Amino acid sequence: SGNGLELEIMLTAVKADVMEKLCAAAESAGFPVQRAAASCLALYHAFRHNYPSVSGPVLVADIGARSTNLLLVGPADHFFARTFALAGNAVTAAMAGELRLDFARAEALKTEISSGRPALADSADAPAALRRASGSFLHRLQLEMARTAGNFSCRSGAEAPVAIYLTGGGSLLAGLDTALAAALKVPVETLDPLRQVDVSDAARKSGADVSTHMLANLVGLAAPGAAKAGATCPRTCAPARS
Repeated sequence: SGNGLELEIMLTAVKADVMEKLCAAAESAGFPVQRAAASCLALYHAFRHNYPSVSGPVLVADIGARSTNLLLVGPADHFFARTFALAGNAVTAAMAGELRLDFARAEALKTEISSGRPALADSADAPAALRRASGSFLHRLQLEMARTAGNFSCRSGAEAPVAIYLTGGGSLLAGLDTALAAALKVPVETLDPLRQVDVSDAARKSGADVSTHMLANLVGLAAPGAAKAGATCPRTCAPARS
């Protein structure tokens, strides 16, 4: 601009039918939806709320089933977000193809083995298939992380990330944190979305402590200041007003 100031704008979009289905599911559970925010923005608020003293730059990876959100948080609250279609389902699909199983069966085997339970007798080849699928996934993921970090550095002039935080169901893949730390030469730890959150005894008894990998976006949506960043839902999603 003429006064030398730069304005950063973040544009996000979602398909109306997808949003309507999400709103309908929430309302059926007794939670009418009034505002919505991009998952990468919720992830940012969750990180900032729970790690206020971390000045960055750090990389936060929310690895889901179908996609991964990469968030590179830099100094002065600058961040760069990127979403790509590489996540836990890629490992399952590779296992299913090699073992000639349907997707659901391969997913069950992946979960069993990753949880430390041995594969069933009729799936003796599954552990080796999982190792190969995980190795391929890890290689592709670390390339995407390096590419994202490089893009952020070019745009912002920030240094390379000094740490990586993992969350999401895909982050539970056995050995993922260790392998990423060795490949990218930075410390890797699990994001704790409840680090600065008061959790009731009832919530803990219901499994909050063992479900933290699924809670980052929810915590981010409820974090102070997050409501101002959301967008009003379409009329078809918003609850009726009397």
